[in-house]
Amino acid sequence: MRQWNKIFKEYGKFFTKPQEDIPKIVKLFREKGVKKALDLGCGSGRHIVYLAKHGFEVYGIDIAPKGIGITKSWLKKEKLKARLKIGNIYKKLPYPNNFFDALISIQVLNHNRIGNIRKLIKEIERILKPEGLIFITVSRRGSIKDIPKEKLWKIRRVMGEAVKSQSIYKEEDTVVPRAELPKLLKGVKEIGAKYGFKSVCYGHAGDGNLHVNIIKDNMSDEAWNNELPQGIAEIFLLCVQLKGTISGEHGIGYVQKLYMNIPFGEKMLSLQKQIKSVFDPNNILNPSKMFP
Repeated sequence: MRQWNKIFKEYGKFFTKPQEDIPKIVKLFREKGVKKALDLGCGSGRHIVYLAKHGFEVYGIDIAPKGIGITKSWLKKEKLKARLKIGNIYKKLPYPNNFFDALISIQVLNHNRIGNIRKLIKEIERILKPEGLIFITVSRRGSIKDIPKEKLWKIRRVMGEAVKSQSIYKEEDTVVPRAELPKLLKGVKEIGAKYGFKSVCYGHAGDGNLHVNIIKDNMSDEAWNNELPQGIAEIFLLCVQLKGTISGEHGIGYVQKLYMNIPFGEKMLSLQKQIKSVFDPNNILNPSKMFP
């Protein structure tokens, strides 16, 4: 709210003309018999004024008091009326069920997280009449599609060095079916909150391989050495529950051999040891490196 208040205070009514498609939308509204229309995130009022000029019963809501103030002054100057409210559109909207014939929202919904946007969509469904009309635009600025591939690859290549420069860390090499990556990432963050560690996660989404870089940061040596292994074990257990395993590409060695009993039972481990002994009867090939 402070950010938008500052913008409206410094620049005032910096949008004066309606979005380019609004004249067509107004024509459609008239054809469909729209009477009550809501401008969701109305800002400094350019569409409030435009809709009011065309005879609609107009409502508007915005989080910025400065924006609402500018809109009221503009309406007064034009001798128009609209019902305006200051409010957070990502909370319960202050309107009854099935109240509006139409709703517009111009360059607003992209300013929040997907979870809040989904809640807002449910609220829009609630306040609109069953045959209500919706016109929404969102900004493409900042879209990952607009970033050159070379820059994306550069970010990916320096990720490891960036982690090293910040803190002591441990990298765990997890892998799950691609469709389960969101659950794995969410679970890693939840386990981190439980054991008090932060993590930087990246890897190879194409094959479900996620590198979990656990940052020591302000963790005590006691927690790092004694409690963290329990957290890592929970991460690997989650991988197995998601039909994955404890290494995607790095393999098993000194770091992960203590966790081999998570994806494999005693019989499977015993069988693997027997197979190794056939090819290495004197146990001279990487002794004690793979099995706990």
